[in-house]
Amino acid sequence: MADPLISAIICTHNREQYLGAAIDSLLNQTLSGQTLSGQMPDAQTSDAQTSDAQMPAGYEVIVVDNASTDSTAQIARAHLAKFSDSSQSTYIQATYIYEPTLGLSVARNTGAAAAKGQILAYLDDDAEASTEWLTELVKIFEGNEKVAIAGGKVTLIWPPNTQPPSWLSKDLSSALGAYDLGDMPVSIQQPALTPRGLNYAVRKHFLQSVGGFDTHLGRVGTNLLSNEEQQMTRMALDRGWQVMYVPTALAAHNVSPARMKPGWFLRRSWWQGISESYREQASSTTGLWQLRSGGERLVRGVYKTIKYCHRPDQRFENLAYAYGQIAYLGSVIGSLTGASTQCPTPPSSPMTITPGSIPISVLIPAKNEEENLPACLASLVQADEVFVVDSQSEDQSVAIAESLGAKVVQFEFNGRWPKKKNWSLDTLPFRNEWVLIVDCDERITPESWAEIAERIKNPDLDGYYINRRVFFLGKWIRHGGKYPDWNLRLFRHAKGRYENLNTEDIRNTGDNEVHEHVMIPHEKVGYLKEDMLHEDFRDLYHWLARHNRYSNWEARVYYNLLTGMGDDGTIGANLFGDAVQRKRFLKKIWVRLPFKPFLRFVLFYILRLGFLDGYAGYVYGRLLSQYEYQIGVKLYELKFGGRLNIQSKPPESLPTQARPAEANLS
Repeated sequence: MADPLISAIICTHNREQYLGAAIDSLLNQTLSGQTLSGQMPDAQTSDAQTSDAQMPAGYEVIVVDNASTDSTAQIARAHLAKFSDSSQSTYIQATYIYEPTLGLSVARNTGAAAAKGQILAYLDDDAEASTEWLTELVKIFEGNEKVAIAGGKVTLIWPPNTQPPSWLSKDLSSALGAYDLGDMPVSIQQPALTPRGLNYAVRKHFLQSVGGFDTHLGRVGTNLLSNEEQQMTRMALDRGWQVMYVPTALAAHNVSPARMKPGWFLRRSWWQGISESYREQASSTTGLWQLRSGGERLVRGVYKTIKYCHRPDQRFENLAYAYGQIAYLGSVIGSLTGASTQCPTPPSSPMTITPGSIPISVLIPAKNEEENLPACLASLVQADEVFVVDSQSEDQSVAIAESLGAKVVQFEFNGRWPKKKNWSLDTLPFRNEWVLIVDCDERITPESWAEIAERIKNPDLDGYYINRRVFFLGKWIRHGGKYPDWNLRLFRHAKGRYENLNTEDIRNTGDNEVHEHVMIPHEKVGYLKEDMLHEDFRDLYHWLARHNRYSNWEARVYYNLLTGMGDDGTIGANLFGDAVQRKRFLKKIWVRLPFKPFLRFVLFYILRLGFLDGYAGYVYGRLLSQYEYQIGVKLYELKFGGRLNIQSKPPESLPTQARPAEANLS
């Protein structure tokens, strides 16, 4: 079969509810039986007699699974298999691709790299294409070679027995994907009117010429970043290309019930503001005018919210608009002052970096981390080798690690020292002098890799501290003492081992060193400038479960400090030492203070300005206070002779009485 003219690409992440319908909508496209000229091929004409110009145009369908952890893979393969069983299978090619690096723009670029067609048609995983969708898109591109981008009308499919809420205006419904510029084709001249990404086609060589979709934009996990299509339209118009609205290329978008809540629209507006700020940075159109413009829009939004207080739809539309401007101004201020914005460092596509180019051995301790491992491993492809040390995971962690090229080693904890990391440092056959310790919910950025490659050449140092950016509820927690957060993770593996804080006898503290630190003389360590990212893609249930386990460990550490256990085998406590030793010194004072849960919240949220991180900062502060309370009650248990998580020996069972013999009634 000849290469297809057009490639239909569905990028999906954990959307098992709608994905099957999206794929099925591509099965019966009218394009499948047409020639390039739009005519059906003559059934009596042999292949040898059919010219290339009259060969069936055909198309291909590519599903890019973007680090999904639900049933996406099974659903995609099952529905793609229908293409091979279809009577149109001669004209249709179907492909499934797993992309471990989380991010919509990364997934789109992966689909584009694999596509054989010269036109790339993107359909969202919760959308359904009309039968004429591909035909109408092909017509517009074939009819005008200057068209770089085209997209069609989008209607909304509401959940069954559901009506649009009264507070949802027509303009605000565009956030759900609705797009209608009329019944006639329109040449787009303003980026704000660009076709929606859920029904979006682009000429492949144009996309390649601009370097693909910008991975700073487009959704990454729960972050509702956007504006990547607007940026693409701006680049097309600046280069003399055309962007077209094609009303007959129709698609329908399923509205999830989760998106029919005011909170979702507020989050969407917030990230829209951040995305707009970045788009201006990318186009080098920044300056103090942004503050004036954003301030004016904020005032206008607040004014109209009050003005239309009697109209629920207009009131909420303007409230959401004003809320987005707050995020925009915060991002602009961060950019103008040189501080980082709330936008996470973008993921890097594995296609754009050289695998195994840096002589580093990476060690990843893991157990049941199928949701975090794909993004973690994708950020480590520049390392020469990667070991995943697993503790008998019951999910797909091992399969994911092996599929992405990591070496998997099983560790069984015997309840005694060493724990997992020190055991790995003593046991694994590293082929590099330097080792990098990375947790499953952490990622190393391309900027960090570039710095690491240079720093390990320094013969005078044996290790480096790396600063972490902690993300919680999708937001970087910059205050409350969570940043900077230095960890000695990069070191010559023969030179460093984790300290032993004598906690291994406490059950349910885990088999891994978590808050222990690597011991290397402070004069032999340095500090990296670039940060690593820490973001758990699992829900709060897992955060709470993990910290319940950590509180066992902390209670024993508190107990050891209160009972005067020495610092032998640890980094020690020193007010005039490095940052970690100073923290250990202050901890000796902290454990003796009363009202620690209350003080923990005040320290985090007020004294260390945690309130500046918004709602995420408030929730984080409350959870830390709860965590401190858990440590306190478990410490109480230890101080009065209890043993954490040890059940009392059950009383011996009483002897059973002999059962009286049944009377013989015969």
